[in-house]
Amino acid sequence: MTQGMIIAVQGSRNMNARNRFENRDIISTMPDDILGNILSRLTMKEAVRSSVLGTKWRHNWTFFSGVLEFEQSRRNFHLRREHVGILTKCNVFVIEWERFMTHMSKVMKSLKSSSMQGLRICMDLGDPWRAAEWVKYAAEKDVQTLDLDFSYHFSVPIYKMSELTIHNVFPSRGYEMKSLCNLRLSSVDVSGEVIEGFLASCPLLETIRVIKSKHLVRLKVQGEALRLKHLELVDCHIMDLYISAQNLQTLRYLGEFGKFKFQNIPSLVEASFGGIFCSFLQSDIGRVDFYEVLIGADQCSEIGIVHAVSGQ
Repeated sequence: MTQGMIIAVQGSRNMNARNRFENRDIISTMPDDILGNILSRLTMKEAVRSSVLGTKWRHNWTFFSGVLEFEQSRRNFHLRREHVGILTKCNVFVIEWERFMTHMSKVMKSLKSSSMQGLRICMDLGDPWRAAEWVKYAAEKDVQTLDLDFSYHFSVPIYKMSELTIHNVFPSRGYEMKSLCNLRLSSVDVSGEVIEGFLASCPLLETIRVIKSKHLVRLKVQGEALRLKHLELVDCHIMDLYISAQNLQTLRYLGEFGKFKFQNIPSLVEASFGGIFCSFLQSDIGRVDFYEVLIGADQCSEIGIVHAVSGQ
């Protein structure tokens, strides 16, 4: 009987020890650098959900340093397909747009990390009053990728407008982004002077993509220290374009015909053209001043693809 009681007591002690071990918050004992490394590999939503893992993780998501992404257009795409009246759709759109803006503002204010891999904001219409704030925020967080997409996915089909009067103007004030590698702007009015300012002040900038910018009329891409490798200009109103970049590898242009000059681009391996400029190239295929740069005798072996596609 006594022996049975001893065994029972020992079993109870083992059970208590195991419970204490299982209830121990092992994750919270991890070093801060390891926790930070883990958070940087998660999405923002996953980082917020990690707050339930342990006491130390409760506020750790505020030190998130990965790609901060805000996406609204997918919801609006589905909203557009719902079988309800236009007025109902518009009301829902406005409510969700305001909710999205509030959520984005709260998250940005909560983050305490000094640097981030990237900032991506994809939403319909954008917000002309806050565009400058978002750019300043990206500069303060020393982002590597800045992606602003304000394409009109929702409003155009509903209101049947071919062109909206809302302009998300990229601020003319220069913001130093020493770590910026990728700049992508869609339906953001940015001038050539601003892009040239980025090229001059961002030594690591390798990719520039600008889509639907009415303010982009003149642009000079030049400089011996440029690391620019990829340049894409789509549906802009460029009348004067000059490119001289030794490291440029891919060039895509879709838009109107203007005064263009290309020189000193020995690393170019792919160039594609569309729109009115493409039609001009097809009608004047023998332009010496243009094709000597792209497929001249000295560079013929270095250029893999050069094509012009109309209507793309």
